[in-house]
Amino acid sequence: MPIINHAGEEFHLSHEEEEKLNNFQGITNFPEDDLPLVIKLLQNHGWNLEAALSRYFDDEWKESVKLINSGAHSSAEFATGRVPENIAIPMRNDTPIDIPNVETPSFFHDEIMRNEASPGPFLGSHYVPSLPLIRKLPTNYRDNLKVVGLTTGVNVWDIYNLTASGTTNELLGPLIVILLLVPKIVLRAGLSLFSLLWGIIAFGFTDNLNNDSKSKVYHIPNAPLKKYFENPEQKTEQSYAEIVKGYMATHIDDDNKISMIESFLPNENKNFNDLLEEARSEFKYLLVLLLGNLDSYSPSQLEGKKLSKDVTDIDINSHRFLNRVLIDDAVLKTLADYKDELLVYVGSVSDVEPWFISQELKLKYTPDSFLVANVLNSNGSVNGSTRLSILSKIRMTSAKRFSSSLKNTIERYRPELLVSRTDVQELRLAREIKQKQEEAYQNSLMQDRNKEEKRLQEEKERKELETMLAKKQREQALLTALHELRWLSKCIEKTTHLQQENSISNGENKKIATLQIRTADGKRIIKKIAGDTTLRSLYEEIGCHLYLELQDEDQRKWLQQIQSKLCDIRDNSDSSSILISLTEADENSIEKLKDIVHNEMHSIFDELPPNLRGVEELEIKFELISPFPRTNIPMDENKVISDVKDIWPKGNLLVEHIDEDLSTNESDDETN
Repeated sequence: MPIINHAGEEFHLSHEEEEKLNNFQGITNFPEDDLPLVIKLLQNHGWNLEAALSRYFDDEWKESVKLINSGAHSSAEFATGRVPENIAIPMRNDTPIDIPNVETPSFFHDEIMRNEASPGPFLGSHYVPSLPLIRKLPTNYRDNLKVVGLTTGVNVWDIYNLTASGTTNELLGPLIVILLLVPKIVLRAGLSLFSLLWGIIAFGFTDNLNNDSKSKVYHIPNAPLKKYFENPEQKTEQSYAEIVKGYMATHIDDDNKISMIESFLPNENKNFNDLLEEARSEFKYLLVLLLGNLDSYSPSQLEGKKLSKDVTDIDINSHRFLNRVLIDDAVLKTLADYKDELLVYVGSVSDVEPWFISQELKLKYTPDSFLVANVLNSNGSVNGSTRLSILSKIRMTSAKRFSSSLKNTIERYRPELLVSRTDVQELRLAREIKQKQEEAYQNSLMQDRNKEEKRLQEEKERKELETMLAKKQREQALLTALHELRWLSKCIEKTTHLQQENSISNGENKKIATLQIRTADGKRIIKKIAGDTTLRSLYEEIGCHLYLELQDEDQRKWLQQIQSKLCDIRDNSDSSSILISLTEADENSIEKLKDIVHNEMHSIFDELPPNLRGVEELEIKFELISPFPRTNIPMDENKVISDVKDIWPKGNLLVEHIDEDLSTNESDDETN
């Protein structure tokens, strides 16, 4: 243990106290001569560093320390309970605080000794009341209405029937009959004696409600009426609030008061458990009103059950409570003031549910009222916990007492319930915020997922479109190459016959037609051709001149131009077979060129889909026109040149290219 020596004084400190002293010195940097006074200051404040620092910065802290340690205060000052201004320690009253039903554990005393400088009495600030608890009714209480203490499971109505018919011994043993009857007789005798004494000592409600009427106390029946118990489906036990509303409408003329009372009464669909749960979860008050009968019942309706005779009469006290207390302006104002935080349950003890409530709370007379709320309760727990508790019984003898009793009880627990209600609302709000955040997060994830799916779908569609366009472009390129290869094949075929045609044209073995052909770009072709040549062959030969862009019939030029066209096709269609064939072929070898074109045409045919292969014939996109007179020379395989007088034996022809769009429109018009 650390020991501090200063000017002949010795201080024995613990390690914790030494640490606090060092902290105090680090904050204040007090002179070394003040060390004894500083240690005494910390000791006087229970080594509470904050309290000692607060007192240290007071100009008179040294005098206060010296004064406390010198014991200079008079006993009169302590007797009166006054605390001098220059004393740092609050003085406690010598008279102990009398708090009933509260035991002071040992740790309370230790806590007080460690916190002597804390304001206020410790026990008073930590006191938790012990209140009666109230529970929900069992969910199946209608089906399990049993006699308390008996395990036979016999319904209370069956026991009454067996007792009245004398067949009890056949079902129950003698011991059970004794246990059933003897306590009942003793209890009735005691109640009768007590009622007699009560009638002599007090007059119940007659002192305040009706001084001109005979005093009468209405007991809670031994069991609920059977018709209420057996026919809950028929609403015979109709919401007692509805009975009260009907009673008010019959006996009270003020419509405003009737409407106000109806607004306070619960909805007919809410039973006691529902209201109790709402009071628990919402931290509201529940005002429970248990009344007697407002209607009268004949003995035949009780079916021979030995119930209290009082239940067969109108409960005058309940009648007066409704007719005088509940409709009072002060009561209505009190109910209206607390309407947002007050629930009301009203029921008749002749009904099953209110009767069970009265048995649970061990009530004896009607009317009765009490206030329930979910407050901190030490009943059944050490430190106390928030549970549904009965705050207080509400006095019903007069409107003034009822209003003041209700208001005082509500105001007493209102701060606690307000804090609890605020906490619940904050938790609920936090939960809602978290839920909305979670929903927003999920929505964001869903939107991101949808965006990603949309992006992938668009990417897929884009790729499919690109693939389709590439496929169409490839098909179009193949079709173009196929078209040119067909013309090349025809040109190669024409090249093999050039020498033969030249020899024929020089001789006189056949009739020859001389044709002067003018192309669209102004070029002129002079061609000598046999008269037996068909018109289609004429079109094909002129098409070869147009494709190779040659006007004469020089075989060498034709071969060179054919090879040049093959190179163009190779470059446009990326055909390696053409490249290889050209490198191996002799430029003067017509047969090899013919094989190249033939093989390439078959390769393109294999790559094209069947629907695009078409017929293996030339595609001619021009017309031959005889200008004088203007005559269209048809492309007819069955006619020869000599049959057309416009061009036989001599003639002029104009080459006119066919506009595909125009021809398509014309064909559509012809179809229509």
